[in-house]
Amino acid sequence: MRAGLRQDLECHTTVDFTETFKEKIIIISSEDYLTEQHSPIRNVRCNRKIKWGEMLREANSLGNDMSPPKTMPAPWLMNRAADVG
Repeated sequence: MRAGLRQDLECHTTVDFTETFKEKIIIISSEDYLTEQHSPIRNVRCNRKIKWGEMLREANSLGNDMSPPKTMPAPWLMNRAADVG
């Protein structure tokens, strides 16, 4: 939420994910470290479990449709740049 405050954006809802982060990221990463298991980088695990998991579910439960658009406006084209010189 700090990024929004720095940019003077209006904040409608603040959700505390401290305990969720502790349970799903910190504790599991610590256990993996202590048992010498190789685990994904904490940020990767956080993105998957918190950002694209818990936060998305919370946003949807608050009535925000965070799903991608159902239709694409036009097919994408990839063209080769003209040679210069």
